[in-house]
Amino acid sequence: MPTTEIVSSSATRFVALDVPRQSLVGGAVDAGQPVVLTPRRLSFEAFDEWAPPHLTQADAVVLEATSHAWLLDDQFQPLAAEVVVAHPQAVKRIAAARVKTEKRDTINLASLLAANLIPAVWVPPQEVRKLRALVTHRNRLVQQRTQAANRLHSVLHRHNLAPPPALPFAVHQREWWWTLDLPLAEKLRVKQAMRLYQTLATLIQESDAELGRLSTCDPWVNQVPFLVPLPGLGVLSALRILAAIGELTRFPSAKHLVGYAGLGESRHQSGETDRGGRITKEGRSDLRGVMGEAAWVAVEHPPQRISPG
Repeated sequence: MPTTEIVSSSATRFVALDVPRQSLVGGAVDAGQPVVLTPRRLSFEAFDEWAPPHLTQADAVVLEATSHAWLLDDQFQPLAAEVVVAHPQAVKRIAAARVKTEKRDTINLASLLAANLIPAVWVPPQEVRKLRALVTHRNRLVQQRTQAANRLHSVLHRHNLAPPPALPFAVHQREWWWTLDLPLAEKLRVKQAMRLYQTLATLIQESDAELGRLSTCDPWVNQVPFLVPLPGLGVLSALRILAAIGELTRFPSAKHLVGYAGLGESRHQSGETDRGGRITKEGRSDLRGVMGEAAWVAVEHPPQRISPG
């Protein structure tokens, strides 16, 4: 879970940025929370010119965790005393407001920052962002390949056909699919699904090669060797875990990391009642997913035990 950000004591003005897709709205309050900068909308190009002369080392800046957040954080770090990326939970009050406008949202967010009530998200360094982006890209390719395979399986199911042996979607199986006695429109869909599957398979191999290369580079080259020997893990799964975690040292204990993955036991305590339940599933679903996959691999392929001679 996020921790409350401690705002720099040197900050005397608290600037908030509401970041829609094509522009942003900036406004500010001072320590007493009266508005000292009336919210105004600027394009990203105009804001790039506006920010350097208007932001000072007396400012603390808060922005919502959007797709632009990391780029804006990099841009503002040298211009302000502190930059905070707000956890989505911090803006629940804004989302629930009866009167909701971008300007009102901006001032509310600035007021939360001035009151030191912003739970901040961790801003990953560049190497973690790059790894996460590549892992996310590969995951999407795998999902698309699975969808293509499911479409092909559905054709077999509709026509009560058994798939070819071994690898049914491999290149050498094309002729088997081409010769199926199917309506012309369905034959076209089969051919396109096969080509899509095989193209995606090639793209996934290219992504795997790049991930393999990254595993030999800093900082991952010093971390992957500790994970690969564990049951159920390989280089790719190790990198997926490291991408989700980011920097292990930011977790004060193993218990905090378990909670971050949403793998901790849920608990209900009230009066004399104290019972546990299933895992919370609160946290990074990608980390929880790869850990679950690794667990199944470890169960299905246990390490070989060498009996004493």
